[in-house]
Amino acid sequence: MYAFLIVFKIRAENERLEEMGELFWIILFGACIWVPLIWNKIAIGKRIADEEKKAGRDLTGEINPFTGGRM
Repeated sequence: MYAFLIVFKIRAENERLEEMGELFWIILFGACIWVPLIWNKIAIGKRIADEEKKAGRDLTGEINPFTGGRM
């Protein structure tokens, strides 16, 4: 009886480790997707702010929102 409980406990711990491994890969994959997207939006926002500061006015209708450059 005790041997069964020990084997069951080891199997449960292994399954828990497998689930943690899956969670690690999901988080890593998600970070690889989201971090560059967020970085890109921040970079475009900074570029638009620099263009507006250089022009000294609001360039809402004149700047391409996808590249941050003038159209």
